[in-house]
Amino acid sequence: MHKFKIFGREFGDVQENREKICEELGIPTDNLYYANQIHSDNILAVRERPEKNYLDGYDAFISNVPGLFFMVKVADCQGVLMYDDTAGVVTAVHSGWRGSVKNIVGKTVQKMISEFGCNPQNIHVVISPSLGPCCAEFTDPHAELPECFGKYIDGKKCDFWRCTEDQLTAEGVLPENVNNMRICTVCNTDKYFSYRKEGGENARNGAIIGLV
Repeated sequence: MHKFKIFGREFGDVQENREKICEELGIPTDNLYYANQIHSDNILAVRERPEKNYLDGYDAFISNVPGLFFMVKVADCQGVLMYDDTAGVVTAVHSGWRGSVKNIVGKTVQKMISEFGCNPQNIHVVISPSLGPCCAEFTDPHAELPECFGKYIDGKKCDFWRCTEDQLTAEGVLPENVNNMRICTVCNTDKYFSYRKEGGENARNGAIIGLV
């Protein structure tokens, strides 16, 4: 069995907020893991409890260890949470536009299949509030994004929501198992942080998942 949660605007000390998150989830603070995200396609497979809670240089976690919870921090990027209750595997992915270009979501599904024995048809997905196609504007998207992204471009804007959905279904995830919340963070700063609209280095939303 899995448990997941999307957290929006949380104010105060960072450590205090983590403690609040753990209290709401009903878990010890030592059971929450997070990373210094670097917009990479680095994926960490967790098969035993890590020695430290701060895991440097990863943008996705896959785990089959009950009791451990994994958080990705986002503020316009997508927090993509996946779970396969049949195989007992959960995943947390941080995917901004650079992650979309690197297909970190698709690569994570591939790793769930190859290393954890998941059946893609059993994988369920939740995509957090993130930068919507209404606000994902580039100076010149055709020059800044790969040619294969052309089908997602409309004028100067790009639909990364549809891109992620396509990357998931390309790996065999069923469309009906993809729950995209379709809430734009730029348009909803009363509930969620938006780096694009508000700036700031420390304000983040959180997407968390773990096995119980």
